Amino acid sequence: MKNARLFDKTNCSHSLTNLFYRSDDSAVSILDVVEDSRTAEELVNGLNNLALLNKFKIDRITGEYVRLKSNDCFGNVLYFQAEFNNLEVKNND
Repeated sequence: MKNARLFDKTNCSHSLTNLFYRSDDSAVSILDVVEDSRTAEELVNGLNNLALLNKFKIDRITGEYVRLKSNDCFGNVLYFQAEFNNLEVKNND
């Protein structure tokens, strides 16, 4: 997966660093999970295994991207979106 994006219900972008509450984690950890994931389930499990403020669940899957959803303790909704890699090997025979 690629192109991770965090935004709210008004489509306002948020920083990935807003998801952390510990200083030993970073946005690079999130990007590593995104790059290593091939399916939506792998992405959700990888993100939820990090020490994030929010826990995510699958909201929508299309042929191009997966969107995850999270609610915080105040009722705010955040969405995490990542695009699928289209790494099809084409045979030139």
